[in-house]
Amino acid sequence: MASSTKKKKVWVLIIAAVVLIAAAIGAWLYFHRPVEEEDSLKTVSLENASVGDIVLFGSYEQDDDMSNGEEQIAWDVWAKEDGKLLLVSHYGLENKQYNYEPAELTWEECSLRTWLNEDFYQGHFTDQEREKIALSHLTTEDNVRWGTDGGNDTDDYVFLLSTRELQQYTNQPLDQKDPMRETQPTAYAVANRAWYSGLEGYGKNSIFWWTRSPGPRKDCVACVMGDGVVMDGNQSCYVSQDHFSVRPALWLDLTK
Repeated sequence: MASSTKKKKVWVLIIAAVVLIAAAIGAWLYFHRPVEEEDSLKTVSLENASVGDIVLFGSYEQDDDMSNGEEQIAWDVWAKEDGKLLLVSHYGLENKQYNYEPAELTWEECSLRTWLNEDFYQGHFTDQEREKIALSHLTTEDNVRWGTDGGNDTDDYVFLLSTRELQQYTNQPLDQKDPMRETQPTAYAVANRAWYSGLEGYGKNSIFWWTRSPGPRKDCVACVMGDGVVMDGNQSCYVSQDHFSVRPALWLDLTK
């Protein structure tokens, strides 16, 4: 009888272990599930683009299949002014740190600005496309609530949006949810450890992404959450965090 009882206990333990392992595997698969693909995007030509349209311009690896080359980059048109389009990447294209190490710095000094204006700008547009990208004079304002220095003005071909621009072009307060500020990562970004928040109730695989505006301290930056709320206070992001996505922005000159 004692032997039989021991056997039952062993089987109970084995079954419990199997259940726990299965649950762990299921949780891992759920947290690491592939990003759901959207229906084919409806795009328009650059010449016919208006605010709210999606256009194609430049190329970048996105499907995480290196054998088929880079894919065309889809951009949301956020503004149209004086013959220029403000383009913001439709997806989070890459997982990059704002700065490659912890530091107190501004947009002018961060490693992500260097990457956008050197590697990204030089490596993912043709000569003809680069001619159309305007050199933009940018002002990064101080943090409104905390007074953190936004740094010197810069001249950039490719940049991150500031919190002022996010509010200006989406016409939505920073602390409010906003579908226009929501986006998803590419498969390539996820493969490079971009964190996405579909599990948090923010919508389908939405991501956190960088702005160029300072947080409450100079070692923090304001970030956009998965639901479009902008974190620019105590919940802002440390510059060296390594799982936030990049949504490049640029002004495209249609006269060239």
